[in-house]
Amino acid sequence: MEIIDSKGRLFGRVNIIDALVVLLVLAVVAAGAALVMGSGEEPDPQPSSAPDYATLTISPVSEDLTSTLLAAENLSLVDNGGRLRITDTFVTPHPTQDAALAVVRAERVGGNSPLPTARPLTVAAGQSTFNATVRGFTDASTLSTSRKNVTLRTTVSDEVSAAVQAGESYRIGTESVATLSSVTTAFSDGKRQVTLGLAVETIQSNGVPRFADRPVRLGAELPFRTDEYALSGTVVGLGGQQIERRNVTATLETTVDRAVAQAVDEGDEYSISGRPVARIDSVRSIPTVNSTDRRLQLDVVLQTVVRGDSTEYLGIDTTLGARVPFRADEYALDATIVELNGSATERVDATLDVRWENVRPDVADSLAVGMTEQHRGADAQITALDTEPATVVVTSDSGEVFAREHPVEEDVSLSVAIEARQNGDSLLFHGRPVQNGDTVVLDFGTVTVEGTVTGIAADG
Repeated sequence: MEIIDSKGRLFGRVNIIDALVVLLVLAVVAAGAALVMGSGEEPDPQPSSAPDYATLTISPVSEDLTSTLLAAENLSLVDNGGRLRITDTFVTPHPTQDAALAVVRAERVGGNSPLPTARPLTVAAGQSTFNATVRGFTDASTLSTSRKNVTLRTTVSDEVSAAVQAGESYRIGTESVATLSSVTTAFSDGKRQVTLGLAVETIQSNGVPRFADRPVRLGAELPFRTDEYALSGTVVGLGGQQIERRNVTATLETTVDRAVAQAVDEGDEYSISGRPVARIDSVRSIPTVNSTDRRLQLDVVLQTVVRGDSTEYLGIDTTLGARVPFRADEYALDATIVELNGSATERVDATLDVRWENVRPDVADSLAVGMTEQHRGADAQITALDTEPATVVVTSDSGEVFAREHPVEEDVSLSVAIEARQNGDSLLFHGRPVQNGDTVVLDFGTVTVEGTVTGIAADG
């Protein structure tokens, strides 16, 4: 039998035109059914091989909206439709603005179009909208964060130095992003230099921890802020080494006027930002050839920071000869370190012979055996006393030179029991090495002797 006969019929029964129309109708019906019924699966916004979680940077985030973002469980995709289910959130200070920067790890839920990477994206949490950027995709639902210990150093004003206190936190909303564990203050070119031990919350980016979107490494500038102050400092240490402090005993010496000398007292403390850094244990106020001045010798305890094999007091190496400050409410001193931790000296009893020449008789008569020095830290007492007429040199009319007794003035010879210090082969009196020919000043209260040393020897 022919498939199509001479009249154009299929198998002699159905007109071929009618058959084609029927087939077309069936195809349209089948397509419509498929469209209505669907495939039973929602299209994947990313290729099937893409990781499940997106990493977004949201910035800037104002302080008042930080808590909203931290509490959010979902982010709505304003431009793309659908939403992101948040699995982890990290906040850190914004690098240039008074705001925060947030990093969010989230899973796409709903929506048809893929998330654009490295292009601006608008997201919403509740009624608040934020600017975001998708940085990439990953299989991990959590962010890689860690706490890092760093040491910052910076120069600040007196007011900021007074406000900085260990234990304070840098907070963004309800989150503490950095904690101040230690503070050390020093002086640098007349300014206050602070060294801060910080624990900062960081996030890994290409294997590098970042805080305030800056790499946490030596030389980086990192911020720290509280409600009272804001500062930034240079990273000078990593790894959270604790600042080692050590008390160092020292003898300081300086020359001041009488009024200042009278104000200095045992127990005085030098405090910076409420923290004591030095204390005076004893005071010696030694007379000088200038009756208006006093040479102060102070035994002090200095709070120092250990730097390798050395120690620093307010940033100054504690070595013999170094000049260091001491401040109190009524006075300010800059003194020289003349002894450290005893400096291998020991106290010894000694006898000092002094000759005081050309003294008025009434002044010479005011001296007596048993008189002791009256200044603070006094360590001398007269044990023997002798006077004789002073000698005066005269020249005759012919040019001859003669030594004659002065008609009034006297020379006074004193033996004085002193408490000296032995330093090697040298004896120290009033804190200075003393030998024959030196000038010494002895303050006995009613009379001050300015004489020449004619002998000194340790007793026994």
